[in-house]
Amino acid sequence: MERRHARFPFFESAREAVQAADVEIGALVGGADDAAEADEMVVSRARERVETALSEGHVGTGNAGNETGMHRSTRIELLSYPIARILVSLLEEPMAIDAYARAEAATARQRLQTDLPEPGASDGMESGIGVEEPEFDVRELLGEFGLAEDVDGRDPFAVDVAVYLELSRDLGGEQWALVNRSLSAGRVPVDRAELYDLLERAVADRVADGLPLSVPDQIAVELDEPRETIESMLADAEIPLSFDRVEPAQFPPCVTALLERARDGESLPAHSQYSLVGFLGAAGMDARAIVELADGELDRESVDFQLAHVRDDQGLEYAPPSCASMDVYGDCVNKDERCDTINHPLSYYEVALADAAED
Repeated sequence: MERRHARFPFFESAREAVQAADVEIGALVGGADDAAEADEMVVSRARERVETALSEGHVGTGNAGNETGMHRSTRIELLSYPIARILVSLLEEPMAIDAYARAEAATARQRLQTDLPEPGASDGMESGIGVEEPEFDVRELLGEFGLAEDVDGRDPFAVDVAVYLELSRDLGGEQWALVNRSLSAGRVPVDRAELYDLLERAVADRVADGLPLSVPDQIAVELDEPRETIESMLADAEIPLSFDRVEPAQFPPCVTALLERARDGESLPAHSQYSLVGFLGAAGMDARAIVELADGELDRESVDFQLAHVRDDQGLEYAPPSCASMDVYGDCVNKDERCDTINHPLSYYEVALADAAED
């Protein structure tokens, strides 16, 4: 197991390293092998990985003191990744999977920026991650995602238009619209930072691939405690669960921005529409009212489907995405002073309603 396997556990070479180590997941989570204490630390790191992903939008560990750090043990860090995928599958919540995948991708992006120096170190295309590490360059990275033939150049890079459209599908901002880009011979130019943006999306897709996993009962039982801890963390979030009125003027900036995008006829990414519908549903609106508020620009069937994931007949069942998750999605925009004091859009709305009532 190499250091880069632990830093980028979604790489094919990392998967092969786990297979070569002949680690049996059932024995690992049950602490049934000769390294029971170390295996307990693997499960603990996996739990931390998921908790931090869902609450803070990255999967770093406090051992390193920042979001791009990782556990000091390469083995523990690498093996925590497949266990984390199992844990997030056991939560049985689609948005948790999406948030987890994006958090892994956000952390990977920071690590890539650290491990791949800026152009000039080695002609911009053959930069290593350290004298003690195997060579790791941009071409190898592109090859990992099957993109070696789809990206040319150095900086700027030229990306195949079909790949560009696929990987930029969730990226907000007019700069990503194809009409605002140059297009030559079926390629779209992007700078190095933009290439990282696209690769971050590729990482999220790789992480989410195959999730949720079908988890054997024996393994699920062994992971009951960390799963319950994560579920408790989600349930204990201090956010309001009901409101007595709907006042769009008091919506948080992120929700207002999403609503404006929907009204403008933009086809919102699935996670963005879920955030919007989830917030409005939690605020007390039904599907018909949500579609009307969006000037009829949201599909009623999809709104019904997404609303069903937020609440049942008894009220709110799952809270819509937190501020941390909105930030990971790129939907945390136009922040104001109130945003600095809260950690959830519904909490913002609660405070805004109270302030408006006092005026």
